[in-house]
Amino acid sequence: MMYDPLFINDYYFPCFIVIFLITLLCGLKNEKLGFSLSQADIFVILFATYYLLRSLIDSPSRLNVYDFYFLLCYVLTYGCIKVIATSDKKFLNILIIAILIIFTYEAILTMTQFFGFSKGKNSFFDVSGSFISPALLTNFMCLAFPLLDAYLMEKQQPKLAVLLFVSLSLVCFMTDSKLSWLVLAVLLVFRLVKSSKRQLPSFYFIAAFAALAFIIMAIFLQDSTSGRFLILKGTFSLWHENWFSGIGINQFDRHYNDFQAAHLMANPLSPYRYLASYVQVAYNDFLQIALELGVIGLVFLTYGIILTLSNWRRYPQYLQEAMLMIIIFAMFSFPLQTSSTLILCIIYFGLISTFHTPVSSTNIKTNLIKASFGAAGIILVFLSLKIQNAVMIWKLASRSPIVADHIRFKESVKVFENNKDFQLAFANILYLKKRYSASIAQLNKAALRSSSIDIYLLLAQNYEALGDIALAESNYVKSMTLVPAFLKPKFLLMMLYLKNRRLKDAKGIAGVILSSKIKIKNKESDYILTAAKKISHLQANF
Repeated sequence: MMYDPLFINDYYFPCFIVIFLITLLCGLKNEKLGFSLSQADIFVILFATYYLLRSLIDSPSRLNVYDFYFLLCYVLTYGCIKVIATSDKKFLNILIIAILIIFTYEAILTMTQFFGFSKGKNSFFDVSGSFISPALLTNFMCLAFPLLDAYLMEKQQPKLAVLLFVSLSLVCFMTDSKLSWLVLAVLLVFRLVKSSKRQLPSFYFIAAFAALAFIIMAIFLQDSTSGRFLILKGTFSLWHENWFSGIGINQFDRHYNDFQAAHLMANPLSPYRYLASYVQVAYNDFLQIALELGVIGLVFLTYGIILTLSNWRRYPQYLQEAMLMIIIFAMFSFPLQTSSTLILCIIYFGLISTFHTPVSSTNIKTNLIKASFGAAGIILVFLSLKIQNAVMIWKLASRSPIVADHIRFKESVKVFENNKDFQLAFANILYLKKRYSASIAQLNKAALRSSSIDIYLLLAQNYEALGDIALAESNYVKSMTLVPAFLKPKFLLMMLYLKNRRLKDAKGIAGVILSSKIKIKNKESDYILTAAKKISHLQANF
């Protein structure tokens, strides 16, 4: 999938809506900030400041301004949640509205992409406004479950709460999200323990869950079809080499994919060759934070976990459940890097912070908040100007084949050189300019970082244009193997056989196409089916 780097993170639109809604409702009910600065508040402000500084120091040219806008928005959301939690007993009503807005928006996006309504910029790539899978949507619902459940129980609707749990279980079954099943199982065990007469001490309770999570993590990694063992090995290797200073914000994909490419070149028979993809996350948020931010980030991370667990007994049950779910998801997935899910994490942390001891000086609180927001504003303006040129270069390069040899396009390689989608766009432009050998070289480089069907499909078309029928056939077959339900590779292979007068092979592929179950019918699928029917009826002397 191609995307514009201006929208490199997940969901900005629902985040803006949620933040606007919360800020508006808070502003109507609270003319002044109704809370004192606590240890958690200081932690959030210091961590956000450190994150901003590291981002600017590490490699500002690789970042986009929305990363910083939303870091600021997260801090504002955290503050607004504290206002609601400390001044209004009915704060759950507001939070439920916010969650429903995010869920509705993501559900619409999921259905839009699932039924193929999104339009592509060219014939080789599908382009959509954002990325979401049904499993990620299910994960979001699992994280929202404790808050929704608490809302229904407060409204004295236990039957609806049970129905919510059953519905979520059915969604997990439909999406086959093993991680969501794991979270629900842990949630059930947690509720059984909490409802028992004999309460376990907090330390032993947390230790038991940690041990269970590590055991299941090994099972998950072993059963993974996306090379998670290799990702874990590579991440630990990078952390061992860069444990003190870290590799920098937003630098994980560049460092890891270099490691993966080197590993696959050194081990050509590795079973991960066809499982490898362009990896952007470590599938363990704790490990990735420690790797990107270095020893200071690790200290922040450790302190944040201790701070969260320090008042464990005082939290309401739905907050305890939410924390367990976030911890489990963060060990196997990337909730802290998905905007919509991170909004939930910030909401929970904002609620939790109300249980911590406030710091006494009002002046310190006011000055810190003003200074942090003022500094963030100045940095955002500076960064907007800094990255504008890189974004403009990308847009020109991805939309016009004329720019392929232009110096500005080559300069953009410095920013996006390890991005698989950039390499695909570059190779596609070279193919359109009939520079087939250069396009193949670019695609072979991208193939070390991904087993995407787009790579092998474009490789096949390049080899076909060069007249290398054997390699073209091989890559078409590989494309068919990667996504059996996709008709385009079969159609192109059928036409390749037909051009080379291999009628028997062409009719064989035509039969495969005609026997395929087509879930979504459109003009392209109708055209392919019509062509397959005609070829299946051709005579040997055509």
